[in-house]
Amino acid sequence: MIRTWLTSSGYMLPEDDTYAAMQTWMSWYRGYVADFHRYWVYTGGSKRRTRLTRATLKMAKSVCAEHAKLLINDRVRITCEGFNELDAILARTDFRAQANRLIELAFALGTGAFVEYKAADGSPVIDFVRGDMVFPLCWRGTTVTNCAFGSRITLPDGKRGYYIQLHEQLPGKVYRIRNVYLNQEGKQIPAPEDVQAEILTGSTSPLFQLIRPARVNSVDLDSPLGMSVFGDAIDQLRGVDLIYDSYLNEFTLGRKRCMVPQTMATMLQEKDGIVAPRFDPKDTVFYVYEQSLDGKQDLRFIDPTLRVDEHTKALQQMLDLLSFKCDLGIGRFRFEGGTVKTAKEVIAQNSDLYQSIKRNEQVIESAIFDMIRALAFLSGHTADCTPVITFDDSVFEDDDATATRNVLLVNAGLRTRTDAIMSVDRVDEAIAKQKVAAILKEERGQLDDFPEAD
Repeated sequence: MIRTWLTSSGYMLPEDDTYAAMQTWMSWYRGYVADFHRYWVYTGGSKRRTRLTRATLKMAKSVCAEHAKLLINDRVRITCEGFNELDAILARTDFRAQANRLIELAFALGTGAFVEYKAADGSPVIDFVRGDMVFPLCWRGTTVTNCAFGSRITLPDGKRGYYIQLHEQLPGKVYRIRNVYLNQEGKQIPAPEDVQAEILTGSTSPLFQLIRPARVNSVDLDSPLGMSVFGDAIDQLRGVDLIYDSYLNEFTLGRKRCMVPQTMATMLQEKDGIVAPRFDPKDTVFYVYEQSLDGKQDLRFIDPTLRVDEHTKALQQMLDLLSFKCDLGIGRFRFEGGTVKTAKEVIAQNSDLYQSIKRNEQVIESAIFDMIRALAFLSGHTADCTPVITFDDSVFEDDDATATRNVLLVNAGLRTRTDAIMSVDRVDEAIAKQKVAAILKEERGQLDDFPEAD
């Protein structure tokens, strides 16, 4: 509906296959791809077949969530000197949680966006828009100057509708925001009373920032949209689920069974005169076989050997290949005890994952930097403020080694307690000084309680 309205209104949209690819990426992100996870198994004859559902580990979502966790978490610090309202705005919009979610979706769909504007009460607001609702209108290379952002909404009459916010740069370089509302048939309807249909922002810089993984869009090299972090790893995602499904089937098909001769089974005569062995139809252990030619009436046990180790090794190899293809390096995921676990070891600074994180940090830092300047402008401050974004580098450090090194430096008089606490606990100077004061107070208390010598 949104694309149709934009094109019918004279806007030019990217004519590439990225939007179609986004649908495939979203299916893998959700963990169910219809033409792969639903399949037919022939059980004999030309028409006897059974439709099954293939098990999935949903590794596409795990890959994106791992990237988001490494890039945006509670340890990321965002400051801007002179912009005192920043912390309140970020807290009001639940920025860290929403940004983490946006990055996960952006790495799944290849694109995401921060969008800033003023709410009805005049307060700055941040919207977090996923890739399939981002519609570039004017771009050069990967730089987008005009863009539309859509969302599905519920109209006052209770029916579903669509909301489009268009950011356009006018000939005088000033940006204009248009608010457009569509009903469920795609026809434009009046905007709500508390929403202006058109706003001149007074800003010569865009009030939106696109987020794209640091990789080339191989679907369309000229597209302003980004590439999913697992877009080039679809075969590896298939491989993971094929092996995992086979792993689970190994336990289903490899159960121990006992073959019982008919003479040992309780017989039951049915209404039509047919005599059949009587067994619990839900029983998966006992099976009846006819008397053998040699006349033996023995119980026969079938105890297949489970190929657990073979499946585990194969699945681990495929996980390593998937992790490598998705810029997480080799060994990031471990298959243990039937589940996938994330590696906890320290990341070496020369590893593929380290290089990947640093490349993506540059993308995120640039977007957050421009976002803060846009918020400062909307708050009545100068847009020339200099934000500082400090990412969480604890994943590159060994906590035990860091603590031991700081203890040795403090004991040798080469580092203050304050600096050591800041390094080990990753806190700012004010909190570190409070901890030092508490330690000194406790030490003095212990000395006061010590009995004096006669």
